[in-house]
Amino acid sequence: MPVPNLSVIVPYADKNSPQELEETLVSVLENRPDKTEIIVSNGGGYRDPYHLIQEDVRFIDLGREKSLVRCVNEAVEASQGKVINILSCGAVVEECWVNQPLRAFCDPDVAAVMTPVFDRLRSHRLVSTGIVYHRHGVINNRKMLTPVPDNSCVAPHAASGFFRRSVLQQIGGFSPSFCLQVAYLDYSLILTSLHKQIEIVPTSRVHYASQMPMFPSIFERSRQTEQLFLRWSHQKNWFYNMCANFLAVSAEFWGNFPYLRMYAFLGGRVAGLNHYGAHKIRQEELARLAMEFALEEKERNTDDSIFSMNPCNDHQEKRSCPKAA
Repeated sequence: MPVPNLSVIVPYADKNSPQELEETLVSVLENRPDKTEIIVSNGGGYRDPYHLIQEDVRFIDLGREKSLVRCVNEAVEASQGKVINILSCGAVVEECWVNQPLRAFCDPDVAAVMTPVFDRLRSHRLVSTGIVYHRHGVINNRKMLTPVPDNSCVAPHAASGFFRRSVLQQIGGFSPSFCLQVAYLDYSLILTSLHKQIEIVPTSRVHYASQMPMFPSIFERSRQTEQLFLRWSHQKNWFYNMCANFLAVSAEFWGNFPYLRMYAFLGGRVAGLNHYGAHKIRQEELARLAMEFALEEKERNTDDSIFSMNPCNDHQEKRSCPKAA
């Protein structure tokens, strides 16, 4: 059996609905190129009433699992594709959505690729071009293609992200301490620290329901944002980051006043302080990874090419791809 070029992973946790999963799988099955592996990391007890396993969909049964990150990590370990596309339940793909992202991975320094996410109901409405983390501990949605400031890092939206499997496995997968969106940000910060590239491909489209929340709650968003900040606060200017974080937290707290959500926000920030000191562990991990990647770079075979074909031309029906405007 030939090694697939692409593994499409759809994590299905206990909180997801079967209808969302089925809609995503149908769109992938209709638009997948050849040599594509489709994996459902089944942590929500999905029973496959339509016998999708006969349509080349591989199910990994995890029992009852609430964490999407653990579902993703299990599927990554079981996957075989050189590139992984992680799609959230409810995401719908277009024909040839993998074409340009796969081409971007021909550059060996590219470790992740982002694609714009559009609204499913209003197909021309842009939902996100990525999620931005600012070094002073603020997370924002991004809706433009302008360069990211030096003190920030951008990660794929949780609806869809492309990742080089070898790099993801070498780093050890996504951090299970976070929800999927914050885990993507943490991973992107690692890649940036290791001088790996994160590209955005504006010609590839994924559709997603804009009302679907990226975070479980205000409390969890605040807690995990603070944990992420403390994990990376010692990068570059530590004193400036701490002062800017205090001002950002104060501004957001008073911005929520006098609503009850201000208590959830503040409680989450306080709960996240238990991550203080996590930067030391992160610095040790980065030093080890930097040495491993430096050795790998030295031994890299220049003849090692990921793809020898245009994945969009490998459709069994030989449908032509629409050209980018």
